[in-house]
Amino acid sequence: MKRWLLSLGAAVLAAAFLYCFLPRSFQHMAGKGFDPDAVGVVDAHLIPVLGSQGTERELTLPAASPKGKALLDLLSGHKYFPALSLPSQSWTPELDYIVFLFFSQGRSTYILEFNGNDAMLFHSGTHTQTVRAAGGAAFQQAVLDLLLDAAPPA
Repeated sequence: MKRWLLSLGAAVLAAAFLYCFLPRSFQHMAGKGFDPDAVGVVDAHLIPVLGSQGTERELTLPAASPKGKALLDLLSGHKYFPALSLPSQSWTPELDYIVFLFFSQGRSTYILEFNGNDAMLFHSGTHTQTVRAAGGAAFQQAVLDLLLDAAPPA
């Protein structure tokens, strides 16, 4: 009986570990009800950080456009790891911009926020989830580069 309980406990701990630390898809990390195929447009808001030479930019990418498809493919092609805590107040930007991506589906809006710091935030309604993307800051820079390339000239 004791062995059975130890085995059961080990199995529960292993399942909890795998649930918390296995990589997940963009769709899963974005939140309940999110469907990348149902995204019509992606709105982006790029806010320059203090000391950078950039200017604030806003752009809308239709999901069916080449840049919109490239963005959704880039986001969907990576894996995301859950983080156990929200970033601290000293969440120092590592990119020249703080990036907000808005994905609207019907009455729901999903927001991805990042700044080159290892953590990324997914906002879904009142729920916020902290994640880390495979590739870290290099992945975030690739997303920012795609957005800057698609943005109208400042």
